[in-house]
Amino acid sequence: MKKKMIGSIFVLALCFSFAGASLAATIYWPTQSTRITSEYGMRTLNGVTEMHYGLDIGARTAGVAGDAVKAIHNGVVYSAGYHSSYGNVVFINHNGTNQMNYVNVQSVYAHLNTYNVSAGQTVNGNTQIGTMGKTGNVTGVHLHLETRNCPTSTCTNVTQSNATNPKTWLSNFIPASINLLDEDMGQLLEEGSDLSPDSPNYYSHEELVKMSPEELEEIGYPNPFDFQ
Repeated sequence: MKKKMIGSIFVLALCFSFAGASLAATIYWPTQSTRITSEYGMRTLNGVTEMHYGLDIGARTAGVAGDAVKAIHNGVVYSAGYHSSYGNVVFINHNGTNQMNYVNVQSVYAHLNTYNVSAGQTVNGNTQIGTMGKTGNVTGVHLHLETRNCPTSTCTNVTQSNATNPKTWLSNFIPASINLLDEDMGQLLEEGSDLSPDSPNYYSHEELVKMSPEELEEIGYPNPFDFQ
């Protein structure tokens, strides 16, 4: 009887081990670079201490835009467009059946140079959704990655107040070579405005394509040649 019980426990443990391996395979680091330039949490920039709602990842070559940015998990693009502070930004909803601890999560990819997805598009984890840049109110090239717990099962009306540390999902998948750079973060200054498709500073792809060059310049939409 004792041997049977021990055998059963071993089988269960083995099952959970394989389940864990399955989960690990479905969540991905979003860039080839492993340089974290700013952690999630309180930080001080230019003498101002405030909450930083995401994880900043620098480019493979500091200051050079164009690195591929990939979705961290399977999902559906909620919106893709331009925000005056966060630049070109993509929102992906991971709801329903997913491997993120079976909760509804929205991931956000900000300051992109370019993006190649649109609202309603289904994406797989580890597939490219854009390239790293410095669009919006920022001077340094990096990806600002946010993850947010959704207040509803459909991941609508999600704001920064719902943000959680991206390492909640990525902690088991962060490359061992990652460095946290203790450097002057002034070049990574970001405005504290809400990053949301409902923000008055946000323009969808559909709105952007209808604007004249003058209107795009007025809202601060980036000139792609600035990244050469």
